[in-house]
Amino acid sequence: MKCGKSRFPHAKGFFFLPIFSSIKKAAISPMPPPIEALDEDSEERIARLHAALEKLTPEERAIITFFYEEEKGIDEIAHILEQSVSNVKVKLHRIRKKLYVLINQEE
Repeated sequence: MKCGKSRFPHAKGFFFLPIFSSIKKAAISPMPPPIEALDEDSEERIARLHAALEKLTPEERAIITFFYEEEKGIDEIAHILEQSVSNVKVKLHRIRKKLYVLINQEE
């Protein structure tokens, strides 16, 4: 494996960012868009994400929620969960890979 190249390019968050950003926009906007405004593909992706999130352990769900929805930094998450920063980074990476597998498994 070459230095600097990831064996799992999907684990860098490329797949998750659009999904979480659409959820975040819906939560932040003063008036949520009507259901008809979302196309079927977006609705399906969001539904698959929610189904995959339900399969995570409570700790995994907390880490991913703190990082993406509440926009907390790794240091803050480590302090809240009373874990080391490196441990939270590793867990976040593993959770992203696990979500990727769970989401694509259901297709």
